[in-house]
Amino acid sequence: MGMATLAIEKAQTRKSRSLFVDVLARLVREKPMGLVGAIIVLIMFLTGIFANFLAPHGYNAFIAGQFLKPPSLAFPMGTDNVGRDIFSRVIYGARVSMIVGLCGSVLDVFVATIIGSISGFIGGKFDMVVQRFVDAFMCFPGLMLLITLMSLMGTGMAQVIFVLGLVWGVGGSRVVRGAVIAVKENVYIEASRAVGGSTRTTIFRHVLPNILAPIIVLFTTAVGGIVLAEASLSFLGYGIPPPTPSWGGMLGTSGRSYMLIAPWMVIWPGMALTVAVFGINMFGDALRDLLDPRLRGGVGRYGSARVERIKSRIQSMKAAR
Repeated sequence: MGMATLAIEKAQTRKSRSLFVDVLARLVREKPMGLVGAIIVLIMFLTGIFANFLAPHGYNAFIAGQFLKPPSLAFPMGTDNVGRDIFSRVIYGARVSMIVGLCGSVLDVFVATIIGSISGFIGGKFDMVVQRFVDAFMCFPGLMLLITLMSLMGTGMAQVIFVLGLVWGVGGSRVVRGAVIAVKENVYIEASRAVGGSTRTTIFRHVLPNILAPIIVLFTTAVGGIVLAEASLSFLGYGIPPPTPSWGGMLGTSGRSYMLIAPWMVIWPGMALTVAVFGINMFGDALRDLLDPRLRGGVGRYGSARVERIKSRIQSMKAAR
């Protein structure tokens, strides 16, 4: 029994590795813009992790006599109105955006999975009532809803993550609900019910593993939106308070006041935000195309790679004849 279990685990490991390698190969071969986005995301991720080693100065270090200095060799992105190195603050801002984007997306997926899986699996009047609440929640203008919730909870990174994850999660529950409704009519769900499986067991053991691809897609597409929403809140003064460097906060506080005499104060944070959101969206779209089964067509699990292998085999058989 132990050898059989070990063999099954090894087979599953090889299967997951082959899927990862195939997705990576297809990303390189079929989605060049997605590959560029993945490189940008990786650079942003590493920059956030190693910000303490990459930044030449602290994010709130005041350099005497270096006020509103333009970009130079000593300060590649210039300094702000109080003598802080903008290059160091942009690097630390990547850490803030990474933490908010990833943690907010995790909370988004958690909320969306809880609401969408329960509502879609139970169905009936319960589903109708839950979806009317979701409709009412989504009718509010997004930015006004975020500002209202942040004004009630106060500013701070934890509050921003909670509010953005909650708002994105309620809207994302529609994606999970649709995937659950498509899966719950399958034969293995009926078999689980027939043998007396509870609703919780059926959802966790049979439904969620089969909607994992849409959940991953939901996570990747939410990161960019949450990063941009955090920048919008910080720009308006409802997000992460100073002196913590946030790209949106750098645009909205002193940057807006000094942008005419020191344009580099808004150019570099704006470019960092633009490149980061572009990379995240490109990578998320590519990953969605590679993982979403509805976008693969009828060519099987491995998409065009499998088609090419079949074609090559047919051609080799014809040549052998």
